[in-house]
Order: sequence, then structure tokens, then C-alpha cells
Amino acid sequence: MLRKTRMILVTAIATMVVAAGLAVPAQASVSTTSTTSFHVQTGNTFTTGTLTFYNRSVRVLGYTRATAGACRQTVVETRGSSHVLLGVGKTANGCAGTSSWDFPFDFTVQADRPGGAAYVWVCLFGGLPNSTPKELLCRWFWP
Repeated sequence: MLRKTRMILVTAIATMVVAAGLAVPAQASVSTTSTTSFHVQTGNTFTTGTLTFYNRSVRVLGYTRATAGACRQTVVETRGSSHVLLGVGKTANGCAGTSSWDFPFDFTVQADRPGGAAYVWVCLFGGLPNSTPKELLCRWFWP
């Protein structure tokens, strides 16, 4: 009888340990990052740099080249896997004088979903001084 009671007790404890192990949530994984280069060019003007994908944001680092007498702006959208817009970031509208000019930038765009952005849409906007920038060219980039 003692042996049977001991066996039942061991089985019950083992069952509780296994059940407890299954009920404990898995530890959150450390957010990994991926860095992708980007380059969007039309004619002699472009925006170029790197996109660093984090768990809930994307860092955008690079520069935009404006040709003489023109203005350029870089606009970045983060998108989820279902194509939903997660965030938008943009540079100031940089205008070159009599020669080409490079405008550096470093900003972060939110992607506040678990896992962050599935991809990023990078656009080069342009125009003349004192005008509203217009979209020149856009490209998709993935981690």
C-alpha cells in the first residue's frame, strides 16, 4: 500500500511539474537588428544610406543630394506585414545653391508592433525653393 501511495504521489508531482513548465511563458527574445543599405536615385540626385530594423522602430541614417538650384527631401514609411502603415519620418527640405549639396540625416521611424516593420518605403521628393516638394521616386526595402 505504501508503495502504491508513493507511486501516486510521484506521478502527481511529475504531472504538476510538467504542467507548470508548459504554463510558464517563454522568455521574450532579445530584439535582433538587421541593417540594409538603400539608394533611391533619379538623374543626378539621390538619397542613400542604411536602414537598421529594430523590434519596434527603424533607424534611418544617410544623406540626400540636391542638385544646383533644386530642393530634395527623403520620406520613409514603415509598414507591417499586412501593409498597414506603422510610422512616417522625413528630413527637412534641403535646397542647394549654385552647386550640388549633400544633406546628412539620422532619424528614427516608429514601427510599434511586435517584431517591428516588415519593410520600409523610401521616397525621394523634390522641387524648387519655396514650393511644395513632389514625389520623384520611391522604392521598397526589406530587413
